[in-house]
Amino acid sequence: MESFHALYTKNKQKIEEFLTLDEFDKLFAWMSLEEQRELYEIFSSIYISQLLSHMEVDNVVRFLNDLSDVDTRILLDLFATDKRRMIEKLLAYEPEAAGSVMTKSF
Repeated sequence: MESFHALYTKNKQKIEEFLTLDEFDKLFAWMSLEEQRELYEIFSSIYISQLLSHMEVDNVVRFLNDLSDVDTRILLDLFATDKRRMIEKLLAYEPEAAGSVMTKSF
């Protein structure tokens, strides 16, 4: 993780080219929300939506809850219908409500 932080913005952008989504989704899930937001600003919306599609739904919801409503809608519109509906359902809960923190992957 420290190596990642040492990269300049242009080098962070190259992650899209060098790491597969399967490789990067686990790293992204471990990042703080602040680090995730930084990458959201650097990466394309398409790459971010593809990355989020590979992640556990509860991790996606945690990330989307931290974005503005406009940014959340932009990303949600890029998801497949089934996954988008599941995410929207969880986003409707208050952030600390039991329904929002339960894992939907089983």
